[in-house]
Amino acid sequence: MAAANDRKACLLQNLQDAMCPEEMTRECIGLAEIENEREMLRLLEGHRKELLTRIHGYQKALDCLDYLMFQTKKHRKQEEL
Repeated sequence: MAAANDRKACLLQNLQDAMCPEEMTRECIGLAEIENEREMLRLLEGHRKELLTRIHGYQKALDCLDYLMFQTKKHRKQEEL
């Protein structure tokens, strides 16, 4: 029985590390217990897409910030001349 608890503990930790919401984590644990891997993968793929969308949003924000900083530095240099 220890091996089953270890797998469950590993799965729980991995889901938490992947920033899965609590409800999704509980659902994935339940799906793992009944060995419904197809449904669990569907949930995980959805969460992955959501995280990737957030990453792209942050990347766009960083790009805008970098551009603003570049333009500001360029403007300062022109004023110093």
